[in-house]
Amino acid sequence: MATFNPKDSREGYLSKLIYGGRTYYYTYTTSDPAEIRSAHSTAFGYGLWSRTYFGFNTSSLAGAPIASATLKLYMYHDGSTATSSLYLYVGQGILHDPLNAADWNAYVGMTQFETLATSTLSTDSANPTLVQKSVPVAQVNTSGWTDFCLRNPRGDTVTTYTFLDKMYTTNNSDSSLWPVLEVVTASGERRIFHAVHQ
Repeated sequence: MATFNPKDSREGYLSKLIYGGRTYYYTYTTSDPAEIRSAHSTAFGYGLWSRTYFGFNTSSLAGAPIASATLKLYMYHDGSTATSSLYLYVGQGILHDPLNAADWNAYVGMTQFETLATSTLSTDSANPTLVQKSVPVAQVNTSGWTDFCLRNPRGDTVTTYTFLDKMYTTNNSDSSLWPVLEVVTASGERRIFHAVHQ
């Protein structure tokens, strides 16, 4: 069972800019791809960070026991010289609809379940890497939304530029690149979820 509803307002990325002693937040829910960034410039006096959030409406599972869950993402990075890693988080019904600045620290209420090395990602946007990660079954919300975050663990304290990592979202016209949550129930039923409208 697959559901295709592109341009979900809960899916996108948030950016935080510190410049001239002031902090600004920007929300991008129509940009493709989404960004995960951690950068700082001493010379120009700014810090810029981006985190990606996205969710799946898994309420149609209707309380069914879950045997396994797998998150599938298509990602790439810009090939910068610095090395980095990303943290993957999962939570239940955490994000606002639409995504907004209040979600910047939403990952705090989520569970970190995986670390992804950016060195494993393609630097070719035309040939992104398929990332597949097991999701803790207890975190799959069988009566609502299952939400995710991709965050650079250097957070707001980084003092050097790191990889600008990117993830394809449902804003892309090619549905084969959309984020997927694949759930297998205890009875053996395989369910496929894409980011959808609430």
